[in-house]
Amino acid sequence: MQVSPRLPSLNAVRVFEAAARLLSLKLAGEELGVTASAVSHQVRQLEEALRVRLFARSNNAIQLTAEGERFLAAVTPGLDTIAAAAAALHRDANEVFVRASVSLALRWLIPRLGHFRELHPSIRVRLETPVSAMADHDDIDVVIGYSRSGVMAQGATVLFEDVCVAVAAPLNAARYAGRSAEAVVASAPFISATPDDWDWRKWAGHFGVDPARLRITSRFDTDDAAWEASAAGLGLALATPRLIERELDRGLLVVTGPEDGLHFGTYWVRTRPPARRGAELFEKWLLELVKRA
Repeated sequence: MQVSPRLPSLNAVRVFEAAARLLSLKLAGEELGVTASAVSHQVRQLEEALRVRLFARSNNAIQLTAEGERFLAAVTPGLDTIAAAAAALHRDANEVFVRASVSLALRWLIPRLGHFRELHPSIRVRLETPVSAMADHDDIDVVIGYSRSGVMAQGATVLFEDVCVAVAAPLNAARYAGRSAEAVVASAPFISATPDDWDWRKWAGHFGVDPARLRITSRFDTDDAAWEASAAGLGLALATPRLIERELDRGLLVVTGPEDGLHFGTYWVRTRPPARRGAELFEKWLLELVKRA
């Protein structure tokens, strides 16, 4: 019968990680609330258990050995996973951690959170807006993601379809209102918020116009910046009406050009199983919100 290898002390591994990360026994001890001597003792016990030298010591300084570097790289993800799992156990059942893109969060979700709070005053919403809302990990209860291809994350539910239209400041919009895509492309300046202009190229192709004829005069790294530039009169931008309700209501942006909206993708919502009470209520509220709209 094969005998499983004996695991080293988890506490010793945790002490080693702190010392290796800080490259100081003293600083590691301060972080962990123990003496430098206690850190040194734990590290030596770990070295004896593993039968390798993890640190090279000289003049009260430490440096990782090659074995120490490999061990640090291997154990750090595991310690992070344990820390995340422990934190998840102690999180309040009435807290929901939501991840969404910046544009969706600022322009659609946050203005509606007051309604959720009225319905569920005991539930606290924590909102994270990373570069990519597609990412998922154990801390996230609800992910609101986006897919251009129509392929959603496993277990996700459609929130709403991303149907975009061309918009511009009122004066520019009046010039192109009701005109064909061919006529618009012939004279309009276009604003892009994608590195390869994929959205405008798809728009042009949909209306039978050669995308090479598009005159992209301004480029920005976010949709919000593109919409602000369009409202400032710099040109036409593509926008999802749901996300520019404020600008449309105030007349800062007006739909122009061909009236047909063009489908670009899908916004979806996914609750991480097993769903906690706050997450279940939040997803239910989101879906009812979209249904009513």
